[in-house]
Amino acid sequence: MTPRENNKHHAWEMHARLRRIALLGLIVLTCIMGGQHIAHILPHRGTTILEVAIVIVFATLFAWISIGFWEAMAGLFTLLRPYDRFAVTKSGREKDTLLGTQSRTAILVPICNEEVERVFARLYANFRSLEETGQGRYFDFYILSDSSRPDIWVEEEIAWSDSCRNLDAYGRIFYRRRR
Repeated sequence: MTPRENNKHHAWEMHARLRRIALLGLIVLTCIMGGQHIAHILPHRGTTILEVAIVIVFATLFAWISIGFWEAMAGLFTLLRPYDRFAVTKSGREKDTLLGTQSRTAILVPICNEEVERVFARLYANFRSLEETGQGRYFDFYILSDSSRPDIWVEEEIAWSDSCRNLDAYGRIFYRRRR
């Protein structure tokens, strides 16, 4: 890694750390405020052991709501900003491709007692669509079957074999029947 790349990586880590700290601070602050409000409306204003336990349980459970809310707000804020140099997705950049990388993406296709022809027709369409983009070689398909009927297992395996042969995709389309 070059010094410039190292500095960029370090800057990203610091930026991410600051975002996480801000998010955590907002969540904790919201939980404290919610806990204080709940304590205020209890009969003894949160001074008995039982009311303290209620406030603690409430604040803990309220954290889940707070996390969802503040993550949504952070996402909205990020989307509304005109530019974010650390954004995962950047639109309008033609040079962002997988060319020259060793990266591969697994596309999982979980199935369970489904119509085999329809499943593999969709797989065929997705596979051909990726091939048409010129990026198809960076994707592998994994059919994960939870089917419980033996006659469907056999159909799935035959359809998988046919798909691999018709698409010339041996080593790129995988089939596994799970128990």
